[in-house]
Amino acid sequence: MENEKDTFWDVISNTEVSNTELVEAIKGIGKLSSQIKFWNEIANNTRYTLAHRKHCVLQLFKRHGNSGMPLAEFVLLFLNEKWFKESQFAKIDVIRGKLPVEVAIDRSIFQISVLPDHDSNDCFIYFSVEGKISKAEVINIQHNDQYFSALNQRKVLEIGYASDLLQDYNKPY
Repeated sequence: MENEKDTFWDVISNTEVSNTELVEAIKGIGKLSSQIKFWNEIANNTRYTLAHRKHCVLQLFKRHGNSGMPLAEFVLLFLNEKWFKESQFAKIDVIRGKLPVEVAIDRSIFQISVLPDHDSNDCFIYFSVEGKISKAEVINIQHNDQYFSALNQRKVLEIGYASDLLQDYNKPY
């Protein structure tokens, strides 16, 4: 029913909704397509709660980040957004525990700490890329044609998530 789906989008866009209402609306839209801009606009807007914004970043990556996509396209999801800060982005060189992506010698693994603060759930997005590349190469991809050309050939191999917010969903989304 189209009107019901429209209502779900309205709930997600509402700054006053509870976490339960937000999660139910996200589950209600199912796999319907959405625009990258929709999720980023909410994530960038400090009028929403931090949890609401984190949910939207997770949805952005779950709906628009895909294994196999070119790295240059993948980084467009987040690099120039207000919610993203370079200090929240790290290359994983030393493994200290289990990661939600496969560790292999022929890939580089990166972590995005989503809207970190000391009073809420941690939320991390991990992704692996074929070959060895540096954090600087990823960050500078949009500002340097040499990086863009080289990294556009690299593919995102896997995307993984570590967040207590994911427990809010009883089914994969």
